[in-house]
Amino acid sequence: MNRLIAFDFGGTLALDMHPIYPDMAKVLHEAVEENPGLQFGVASNGSLIRITNFLVENKVTPLFKNESGELLVAGSFMDVTIEDIVEIAVPSNWREKLTGRYTGKGNRKDIKTVTLSEKPSGDQLRFLMSKAGIEHKSATVYIGDVKIDSDEACSAGVSFIKVDGLQIKRSSMRPLIQTAVEEVTSAY
Repeated sequence: MNRLIAFDFGGTLALDMHPIYPDMAKVLHEAVEENPGLQFGVASNGSLIRITNFLVENKVTPLFKNESGELLVAGSFMDVTIEDIVEIAVPSNWREKLTGRYTGKGNRKDIKTVTLSEKPSGDQLRFLMSKAGIEHKSATVYIGDVKIDSDEACSAGVSFIKVDGLQIKRSSMRPLIQTAVEEVTSAY
C-alpha cells in the first residue's frame, strides 16, 4: 500500500535554502526503510528549480521519486529547465512559455506539462497523489507552516500537520515524521 507524506517547501523543509532539520536526510531515509510504500513529495507555490536543487544538495532526491523514478514535486513557479523530470506540474500561465522552449533541445528529456492551479486549490496534492499511486486520501498527509497549506490539504481532502519552521529549526525531524507516518498508516 502506497503512502505519501507531502511537504510545503519554504518554512517547512527549508529556510533560505537550508534544511530546517539538521537530521532531515537521515530521518527520511530511515522512514522509507522502515515503512515499505512510503513516499515523500513537495507541493509548493515556490520555484521548482530551487526545490529540486535543495533535494539534490541534501541527497534526498531518490526519496522524492515514485516507483517509476518520477520526481514527486508540484510547484507553481518554473524558472529554468529541469532535465531529469519527465512530467512536471506548472500553473496555466506557464504552459505557453514551456511549449517548444524547454522540450527536445539537445540531450534534455522532453518535458510534458500538466496545468495545475496554485495552492490552495488542492490540485498540487492531487497531482502528487496520482503520481505516487495513492488509492485513498487517508494515505496522504500534508505538512506545512501557513494557512494556505492547511487550505491546500483541506481542498485535496487529506490530513494536515502544521509546523512552525522558525520554532523547530535545529530540532530533530524524527517526531514530525513519526507523527506523519502514524497518520498515513492509521487507516489501514
